[in-house]
Amino acid sequence: MSTLVERIVWLFEIDSDRIWHVEAVRLSVWLFIWSILGMLSDWAIARWCDSKRCFLHPSSKEEFRATAGSYITSLVHSLLVSFRGIDHIRRTLPLPMDVRIQPPLNVGAIDSVAWLGPLKTNRIFMAYLLIDMVRIILAWPKLGQYDFIFHHLGFMSVSIVGATTISAPFQFGWLIVGEVSTIFLNIRWFLIKLGYGATSVTITLPTPLSRFCLSRFLLKASLFLRPQFMTAANFLFALTFFIARIVVYTFGVYDLYYSAQYLTRPNMVGRCMLVGGILIGYVLNLIWFKKIALIGFSKNRKEKDKTK
Repeated sequence: MSTLVERIVWLFEIDSDRIWHVEAVRLSVWLFIWSILGMLSDWAIARWCDSKRCFLHPSSKEEFRATAGSYITSLVHSLLVSFRGIDHIRRTLPLPMDVRIQPPLNVGAIDSVAWLGPLKTNRIFMAYLLIDMVRIILAWPKLGQYDFIFHHLGFMSVSIVGATTISAPFQFGWLIVGEVSTIFLNIRWFLIKLGYGATSVTITLPTPLSRFCLSRFLLKASLFLRPQFMTAANFLFALTFFIARIVVYTFGVYDLYYSAQYLTRPNMVGRCMLVGGILIGYVLNLIWFKKIALIGFSKNRKEKDKTK
């Protein structure tokens, strides 16, 4: 075991005491938190699906039961880290380029909010990626396929190198801001699965619901407005994806091109993992946005054809 630790320490030129005695413990705490949240979400969804209040059609109930807990966890995670990422950008952007990517290792700098904030968010982010990757593999391919695996591995490499060498807090900030689009992606998924999508076959009004006139009225009213809900969710998802994962990410990669020369603390392996992980995420974002744009254009064409 000691030989393995020594090899990992050599890879990144890091302080072994810092990783194994401090970061590992704090990372384990967030692994526990995300695991508990996932199990509680699965339990709550299962209880609701088995209750008389569940209005899902039996054909879609099992899939919802198996995957909804993961989407709840993803929603909580994306809300948490995306807004923390915005705060990290706000605190680190005014700093000089060399300091943004390679903070000085002194007590004043390490204790400042600009460095401790991204370090704490990094633990939250890394722990979630580990838990989510396990769930993706166990539910394969319902929660994602190989592109999700590459996405998680790339971002995990950025997290490992950044946290263990106190590097790239600004880059980590704009990288996780992309999670803001995941908020609306998860909302969109729930709207579709709960019957607010293009089809209405997933919804059945249960008999017990007829006893409560107000509940029945609200459900029918919400179903009547479902095109507006889906339109808003689709628009906000595409808009936030474009702004956070294309525009902001592009400016971030541009800044990284000029600031990478100041990244000296990680050795060559660590630098390749950090820069490579960021570039993998960028390529995946471009591929995903192309798919989003094609879907949007195809829907607009169908609507225009109907109106003719």
